[in-house]
Amino acid sequence: MLPEQRNIDSLGQNGAHYPVMRLTQEAYDALHTFAMEQPDRYLNPETDFHDILVDMGMNNYALDTGIFTDAPISLKPATGGAPNSADRQALSFYESFHGMNPERATDKLIWAWMTHFRLHSYTLKRWRRQENTNLTEYIRAHWFVDNQGAALWNSNTASRTWWIAHTAVKAAQASGGAFTATAVTKGLNTQNISGKVGPSTERVSRFRAPRI
Repeated sequence: MLPEQRNIDSLGQNGAHYPVMRLTQEAYDALHTFAMEQPDRYLNPETDFHDILVDMGMNNYALDTGIFTDAPISLKPATGGAPNSADRQALSFYESFHGMNPERATDKLIWAWMTHFRLHSYTLKRWRRQENTNLTEYIRAHWFVDNQGAALWNSNTASRTWWIAHTAVKAAQASGGAFTATAVTKGLNTQNISGKVGPSTERVSRFRAPRI
């Protein structure tokens, strides 16, 4: 069973909700050590992190956050299809969360759970490793949150998607209708913006979205 398919709430299959979990700190640290010692295992899209943690003696490696989504947590790489499809996907991803807010969205243990147990194969496709990229640095950047500010915004697969969409929604609301969240998301997706995570005035002011 692929890690993305494991632990899906049975209620969700009947139209209810899909729980968002967070790793324990012990599990996060164990996976981080595992990634540094056996980084090649991350290159396999079918690597099962549940089995890896259980083999380490961790059966209760994730805790319920009370946050949930109204659809299975899933992302698909852009394939050059419909215009703005990646931007709409980011907004759909963001809007599917219930109980998530900027404070909780700084929790690295939530995003690390998501990249390992819901978005592992997507991450490999979305962030294809270049030959000259150090493998352990590549894994730390996209599966973990080693730098609380920059990584949440720039590199962790799950948190980056949420934060870009959150910032886009807030910027569109603040524009008074001058531009849409999709337009802002498109602009932010093409920029590498570092600094404090969140819909700050400084970040939004550095982006000039096209008017519609």
